[in-house]
Formats: sequence, C-alpha cells, structure tokens
Amino acid sequence: MTATLLAQAPNFFGLTGRQAIGRRQVAVATDYAGAVTVLYRAADQYWNVVTRDVRNAFTHGSEAGASASIWFDRHESRYVVDYCDRDGVRVEAGRAHGLGAAIGIATSTTTHQWAESR
Repeated sequence: MTATLLAQAPNFFGLTGRQAIGRRQVAVATDYAGAVTVLYRAADQYWNVVTRDVRNAFTHGSEAGASASIWFDRHESRYVVDYCDRDGVRVEAGRAHGLGAAIGIATSTTTHQWAESR
C-alpha cells in the first residue's frame, strides 16, 4: 500500500541553492498537489522562491503565485526569509544559519500561501 500525499513528509530534493546565478531549480515534490515550487538564484547571496499552479507554470500565461526571498545578512551571518503579505507589506518569515534551512522556510511559506489563496 502506498502512502497518500497527506501522509508523506514534504520532499524538496534538489533545491540546494547552489545553482549558477540566473538559473532555476524545480522541486520534485511539494506540500500540495497541483503546485510547483521553483528556486531562482538572482545574485550571489539572494534567492527567490515561487510556488504557483502547475498548469502553465513555465509559460508566459502562468499565475504570479506566492513568493519569498532569501538573502544573507552579513551582520548576523544568517539567511533571512521575507515575503509580501496580501497588503504588499514585507514580512520576515524566519532566519536560519544554513541555506538549506532557509530554503525549507521559504518553500513552506510559499506553498502555504499558495494553498490559502485557492
């Protein structure tokens, strides 16, 4: 018997953040069926995470989806995860010492925001 999606732990295998600047990585699994999560490295210490509907996800007709930004705070030596709420106000979702943990915070934040918008 196979486990249902609800029983499985989220698996963001492949989202390492180590891709070249300007490149994207696509999560192989997300929290919600029908969603796709993409990690884009915009600069040396800056990443964008976007979760959107899988339909037309890689075309010009895709929805904006839910997004979060990851950036490295040199003063604290930690990664900061920010997102915009429904009013367009920037909100801090969390801070982490490792990039992997920051990616986890960002993907969790965007997938939950995406699901709430449905």
